Amino acid sequence: MYPRVQRTHLFIDSHMSLPISDDAIAFQPGMSLAPLAGVLENIQHGIVLLGPGSEPCFKNSAAKRILGNDGDEGSPPTYPAAWPHVVTVAATDENASVTAFSTNGPAVDVAAPGVDIVGAVPLSRDATGYTTSAEGTSFSAPIVAAAAAWVWTLRPTLSAGQLADVLRRSAHDIGPAGFDDASGWGIVDIPAALALAARPQDPAEPNDDVDQVKPARLFATGQAPLTTPAKPSFRLSASLDASEDPRDLYRIWVPAHRTVRATVSAGGRAAARIWGPQTSSVAEGIVARRRDLRGPSIRAGRKGFSAYVEVLLTGRSPSADYVLGVTAARR
Repeated sequence: MYPRVQRTHLFIDSHMSLPISDDAIAFQPGMSLAPLAGVLENIQHGIVLLGPGSEPCFKNSAAKRILGNDGDEGSPPTYPAAWPHVVTVAATDENASVTAFSTNGPAVDVAAPGVDIVGAVPLSRDATGYTTSAEGTSFSAPIVAAAAAWVWTLRPTLSAGQLADVLRRSAHDIGPAGFDDASGWGIVDIPAALALAARPQDPAEPNDDVDQVKPARLFATGQAPLTTPAKPSFRLSASLDASEDPRDLYRIWVPAHRTVRATVSAGGRAAARIWGPQTSSVAEGIVARRRDLRGPSIRAGRKGFSAYVEVLLTGRSPSADYVLGVTAARR
């Protein structure tokens, strides 16, 4: 286990019904799953590496886990590997080509060898205690986990999000130029990852929905609100990515008798909207949405309350760097 790992427990609610691969752990409502801690990004500041369709690993870690070998069965999306903020690993062969069994999809980030792998086996299987023919993304993900640990050890100031971004952007491109659903950004490349300059840290991750930012939900403290009674205005810079970080949600305070407005500068690639205090999720049903979705502004009456600002892509680009401004005024 990597020294920076922090394990925690997360309880799965009954509404989380997801297609989990046969190789993954069986999720049951209310079941305590220490390994799931790392899945919803860095839960809260780590990196999770998985074979597509595999089970989760650890918080605050350069961790990995099992396989996504459904490429020859249509590559159905499976979770948590298809969630944002999870580094999903494909398998390649000796010719640097993605294997037929490796699951394809937009969630794939990088690739690593997954064919003819040397590994220890029971003596009953091989008298030498080793095999030279192991295959699967089960072996690709640990290679990327080791690469991540190497890079993080030599570059300890990187955040988990920066580390994952460096691994993607420094990967050796294979197949079609740029990103593709089979190999992601390419085969992981340690020397290139050690040398590549990191982008600015994306703040407040994970913050994709209410469960990740509201206290006493997924995390005991949630995310600190951008604005408070003592600081009613705020500006920050952040980024979005259609696959890895499709939206950002921030808690805000709406002071009594004040109107709070949210604006985004992103060249038209991102927009902001405000959700009211009763919002349970940005994916809630139409009736709740009519009650909660307020648009670019929200006003409080005699009492102040907490609300949420969502920043999302407009569809003009698969990614966006933006500056969010939140202000409070009498009108």
